[in-house]
Order: sequence, then structure tokens, then C-alpha cells
Amino acid sequence: MRKFRELEIWKRGIDFAKNTYKVVDRLPDTEKCGLKSRMTRAAVSIPSNIAEASSRKGKDFYHLLRVDLGSTYELDTQCIIAKDLMEDTEIFNNHINRLIIEQKMFVNFLKSESK
Repeated sequence: MRKFRELEIWKRGIDFAKNTYKVVDRLPDTEKCGLKSRMTRAAVSIPSNIAEASSRKGKDFYHLLRVDLGSTYELDTQCIIAKDLMEDTEIFNNHINRLIIEQKMFVNFLKSESK
């Protein structure tokens, strides 16, 4: 069992999820039940799934982390759509860049854990 609260990838996931709430507030109110909801759920699932995976061993651990990596790509797509709906795209560009860093951390974490 891993101590997920000590994992940098989990800490960054928490920060990313909190930032997602700030970013989606810039979307039109008409997206409250659509894109806003999907983006915040996906963002919260990232650190949540890391925490869940930390209680697993072997194949289950890696499977959950690969699913979570998939969630980052899902959120990446949603950010691109959200950016296209906004006039001020800089905030979404910054958010997408943070997400890309998180994705790279996932890949590196999976590689380091498999050794």
C-alpha cells in the first residue's frame, strides 16, 4: 500500500482539480450542467483514482492508473472544447499546459513503478 498523500502526482492532481473549478467558472452558465459538470467530475477523478489505486497491488494498481491517465485525456478534450467556446483562451491554454504536465507525470510514474 502506497501513501498517496505523499505522492507528488496526487498533490498536483488536487491542485489541478481545484484550478479546474476556477477555470470552468469562466464558461457560460448554459454549460453548468454540461461541460462544466463533466470537466469538474473528470478533474476530481484524477486524484481520487490515484488514491484508490494506491490501495491496490500489481495489475490492479497499474490498471487503475492507466484508466486515470485516460481521464486526463478525456479532460484534455473537454478543455479544448471549452477553450473554443471562450473569447479569452489564455486561461484554458494555461490549464491545458498544466494538464499536459500531469499526463507526463502519469507516464513517468507508471514507468518508475513498473521497475
